[in-house]
Amino acid sequence: MNLTFEFSQEIIVTTKNGYILRLHLSKMSPDFRLYGEYYDATEKEWWVVGFSNKGGSSPSQLVENCLKDFSAAMAKKKDSIVSLHNPCNTPFLSQGDQEMILEQRSIAAIVSVN
Repeated sequence: MNLTFEFSQEIIVTTKNGYILRLHLSKMSPDFRLYGEYYDATEKEWWVVGFSNKGGSSPSQLVENCLKDFSAAMAKKKDSIVSLHNPCNTPFLSQGDQEMILEQRSIAAIVSVN
């Protein structure tokens, strides 16, 4: 991890069939970066995932693009996103922001914040 990042927000995305996408949204002025790990419930292994940085100055655009792609990939497995969990805090995308992204993408999932 690059220690020059100012702050990070973790979002854990889970699916009905046990797949997990653990996202890390980081800010390094003036841009944001999204990276993460994917848990494949079939193979029972974690994989590092690289994302496109389209919308690098917009954390909501980065997460929205990611969730759109992840939702489409899970649909091919006859699976769907059921929750987004923020284990620490929400410095970049509030619970309401995340709920709006899900609503715009027609993803019926619950957002929680510890």
